[in-house]
Amino acid sequence: MVKKLLYNLTEMMEKNLKNLESLNKPALVIDYNHKILFANQILSIFLNKPLEKIIGEYCYNAITCDLCFKECPFLKVFEHNDSFEKKNINIYEESGHTKLINYTIEPYEFDNTRGALITITPLENSIINLKEPSPILSEDIKVTEFYEKAFDMLDEGIIFVDKNFKIFKCNTFMENLTGFTKADLIGNPCPKICHIPEGYRCPFDYCYKKNKSSEELFSVISRKKAIPILVKAQLKIFKDAFNNFLGGIATIKKVLDFDRLKKEYPLDDIITESTSMKEAISLLAIAGISKKHFLITGEPGVGKKFFASKLKLFHTNEDVPYYTLNTKGLTDEQIEKELFGFEKDAFFGAFDTKKGLLEKSNKGILVIYDITDLSPYLQKKLYNTLNNGKLFRLGGNEPITISVQLVAITSNDLKHLLEKKLFDKDLYEMLSSITIKIPPLSERKEDLKPLIELFLNSFKEGSKQKHLSQISESALNILSQYTWGGNVLELKNVIEHIYFVTPSTKREITPNMLPQFIREAVTHNLKTKSTQEERDQIVKVLRQTNLDRSEAAKILGYSRITLWRKIKQYNITIEELVNY
Repeated sequence: MVKKLLYNLTEMMEKNLKNLESLNKPALVIDYNHKILFANQILSIFLNKPLEKIIGEYCYNAITCDLCFKECPFLKVFEHNDSFEKKNINIYEESGHTKLINYTIEPYEFDNTRGALITITPLENSIINLKEPSPILSEDIKVTEFYEKAFDMLDEGIIFVDKNFKIFKCNTFMENLTGFTKADLIGNPCPKICHIPEGYRCPFDYCYKKNKSSEELFSVISRKKAIPILVKAQLKIFKDAFNNFLGGIATIKKVLDFDRLKKEYPLDDIITESTSMKEAISLLAIAGISKKHFLITGEPGVGKKFFASKLKLFHTNEDVPYYTLNTKGLTDEQIEKELFGFEKDAFFGAFDTKKGLLEKSNKGILVIYDITDLSPYLQKKLYNTLNNGKLFRLGGNEPITISVQLVAITSNDLKHLLEKKLFDKDLYEMLSSITIKIPPLSERKEDLKPLIELFLNSFKEGSKQKHLSQISESALNILSQYTWGGNVLELKNVIEHIYFVTPSTKREITPNMLPQFIREAVTHNLKTKSTQEERDQIVKVLRQTNLDRSEAAKILGYSRITLWRKIKQYNITIEELVNY
């Protein structure tokens, strides 16, 4: 239904552009070179050809008739600005059959382009079997009202743009998606809300420059009071015979599921069933497509650097420059040299000019880990360089133009550092527009089994004689109760240890093969959990019985002596029991 409605909406747009659909006969517009600029649906039916095989063709190929080549009236009409009519002429079909028509041609002008309008009147009524128009949709005003209502009922966004890429029509779904009203959206350029890889103003500009009349692609939509959102846009653009952009229409769907992204991008080595992890991957796609600077946070060992490496997948250029800077153990002076580079003789020991990572990363990606290792001075210098797009090497006076997407990684709380004035406010605002928090393994226990199997298979590639490829449910149950302070990295190390110390005949990880420290930690955690649950139960029953120890002991199944001992053991006070 949506496709059918969009087809009709597209027809309406063409009707507004060339005003042919109002004619109740086959019609087309040609330019000075005899190329067909526009044609109506009735002509498509009459010729038994889709419009896309008519528009753009030379008129004498699409509708070859008796007038072609010998008596073509086009030049006479064009030069004298006069109309011409000829009755009882033949049109020759590709099959060899002919159709008898009356032929009219008259001057026509559209968007400062001069041409001619040709209308055809078939003399055999059976040729075009058109149904009587519906009385509801027979008047243009009623057609418009009908489509206006249908337009706003769709569960996907629709926008129309003009030849300047300005939005002149959108539906209610776009209001809900972006948070902007129709009044906010209409009249604004599409590039203001719709982002696409560098080098193109918006998805319509991408289609136009790539010479694609229609396309389906991922894009990023800006929102009024929320982070941008990843969408899939299906586009159709319109051009005249001189290849000038006339306008376009796009349908927009939210991309919510990780599975849809996996179909489009090679993400097979990201194993997850976690909702929060899937949301993080969607944000990464948004960052990649929009080319915005962004922040990746998370506990040590969650895979932040691995996650950042996947950003390249969402760039149109597969060979996009990608550089990383690990600041661990580096002084502020060393970090500055690595980032900005230096000129020859800029300081003692600078025997040659050296490009910095910012310069090397031009039109690409630079990952800094950990961004909080930069001093306030370097943070401000980095912000100014990225914001202005101008780089100065150490010892240099000539600005170097750069365009770099910065990925900042940290395990620290930037908000807390900002409050303590230990992090630059401008740089924070630049990075935090998209913040991706990688969830710890303790919050994605559903990923344990697939991750373990992934690691086992990867180890197996380097040791073919091993058969260990899965984990028993009992062993998995123990691992799922472990806290995994080192996250995915710790899990990988544990599985790697088990794999290489286990005899080659074993096929499955069992509880006795797990490291002793994990089994002891899980046992301790279970005891602690059990103790806390028992304490909570005693407090609850004592409150329910108004501190009647005899009654509470009966309910709990203890003797009075045992209850008294446990109250002492758990340090349960009168104040705690009364003040709640």
